[in-house]
Amino acid sequence: MKALSLSCLLSLFLLQSLCAVDSINRNPNFDNGLKGWVVYKGKGIEQTAKVEHRSASGENKVFMRLPKEATLNQSQYVKIGQYLKLSKNKKYSYKARVKWINPSNKLSSAIVSAWCFDAPKAYNGQDVWVKNGELTDIQFEFSPSATGIVDCYLALLTHQEGFENTDIEIHSISISEIGGISKVKDPRPRKENLILNGSFDESLNHWFKTSHNPLTVNGLVARVISKGDPRLHLELPSAPSNTKLNNTWSGYFQTVKLYAGNTYVLSASVNRIIPKNKQYPTILNMFAYKPKTALAEESWLGSVDYKFNRADKHQYSQEITPTETTDYMITVRVFGWGNEGRPFIVNVDNVSLKRK
Repeated sequence: MKALSLSCLLSLFLLQSLCAVDSINRNPNFDNGLKGWVVYKGKGIEQTAKVEHRSASGENKVFMRLPKEATLNQSQYVKIGQYLKLSKNKKYSYKARVKWINPSNKLSSAIVSAWCFDAPKAYNGQDVWVKNGELTDIQFEFSPSATGIVDCYLALLTHQEGFENTDIEIHSISISEIGGISKVKDPRPRKENLILNGSFDESLNHWFKTSHNPLTVNGLVARVISKGDPRLHLELPSAPSNTKLNNTWSGYFQTVKLYAGNTYVLSASVNRIIPKNKQYPTILNMFAYKPKTALAEESWLGSVDYKFNRADKHQYSQEITPTETTDYMITVRVFGWGNEGRPFIVNVDNVSLKRK
């Protein structure tokens, strides 16, 4: 009995530590069911998707299911979140505890998306693979790129390697203010391009390959076309099922030191080759990735999934505000998840990162 009581006290302490009393979002531990939370179920899966409050042994949680009928990654997803008014001059902490409920099917894991999305369409957050039926802590720090309403949410956006029910339990989601932004002076001149060889005139000098192709699909291309105006050329092949490319990407990155509290503008020229017209929308990844450090967990900044449906050459631009002074991987890549198994070919040029 003593051991059991100590275990219960420890569990309660951990839960209270994760969802501290200074949470600025309502009902972080779901003690009041789904009160304060906004739930979304994609079109076509409203009846089979689930976001339900459950209580057992004195513990409250939310059961979330992305049903097997969800086959369209860009629209058929399930999400729970809150809209919060946050300041660009403050630093915030996002913490959640989730558990993958081992289903009696062939899926090996679930991918959980935890993000905060602000008015200028900038994302801060991470995608986390959960498995083994164990509680997983998701946490990151962020600062909005502008003061205003921020959508802080947790979602199941897609299945992994097949269409079966993907089920998780959410034990808590907490957003807390952890202080003001300590702006660190960036010694480099304002509006100096911090990207080296962003025009690809020197081929891939200063750039490093990033690629993940677990199913060894053919037609995944990332190279420089040097004839005429040099540009980075990225190709994503078609696939018989959109889950076949969910965890597949290819592109390039370079590492740049960014200073906390400064706002930087990441931009590039984007020219979609396939599809040639508005047949279907496509997604290009452009972001600043911060690996895990001694101070904070890994995180992504920027318009991680740049969705567009235009075939003319145009300018992409996004503001990012780091909360930590460290090295960030400025990345340009094609990623299978958002493109629904359809082919996508794009040229990218004049990549720029400048302090505002």
